[in-house]
Order: sequence, then structure tokens, then C-alpha cells
Amino acid sequence: MQGRRVRVTVNGTAQWGRLDGNAIELESGERIEEATATYLAPVQPSKIIATHLTYRSRVEEYAARTPPEPSYFMKPPTTLNGHRGALRRPKGARFLNYEGEVAVVIGTRMHGVSQDTVLDHVAG
Repeated sequence: MQGRRVRVTVNGTAQWGRLDGNAIELESGERIEEATATYLAPVQPSKIIATHLTYRSRVEEYAARTPPEPSYFMKPPTTLNGHRGALRRPKGARFLNYEGEVAVVIGTRMHGVSQDTVLDHVAG
């Protein structure tokens, strides 16, 4: 298999595969047309931890103060979306903003890991 690794749903089941031109080759060897694929988020996290107010434009938009130290919040994995996925505005939401995000997917548990070996625990 070559190409970018992708996660799609086939007959209601999540499957991994690789993009191969106009097709996706699934791990089973089956091929599906890329144009008809229903993409899923490329990860399956158990939790998502994000930092507040990391963009100056957001601080100004919300007339907020930049915190002296980073603050965090959790997002449910259901907030992830796949390529070409529908974006639904929650009922009652006044604003729906988009942001480019930098993410680190932790692949193995770690505690007290040295700075020299921390990247050994990163999955992507």
C-alpha cells in the first residue's frame, strides 16, 4: 500500500486504508472509489485537551485577557470531523468559528518521561 493513510466508513464500519490515486485500498485489500468514500477523523482519541486563547485575534475578539499561564479545556472526540464531513452548527450557538490547529497524538502512556525520549511516545 502507498499513499496517505486514511480512515473511512464502509458498510457502517470504520476501516483504515491508503489513498491510491482515485481509490482507497483498505487494509483488507478491497478497493473503494475515493469520490464515494465517507471519511472519518484520522484518529480515535479517548480525550482531546486544548489550550485557551492561543491566538491574539481571539483574545481581541472576546475582549479577554491573555492568561499568565496556559489554561486548558477538554473537547469530546465527537468534535472531530472527517474530510468532506458535514459541519453542524449546534442549536443556540451564536458563533461558529474555525481555526487551524496543531495537534499531537500521544500513542503510548507516559509519566515523568525525559525530554530526550518524549517523541518516542508520539503517534502522529
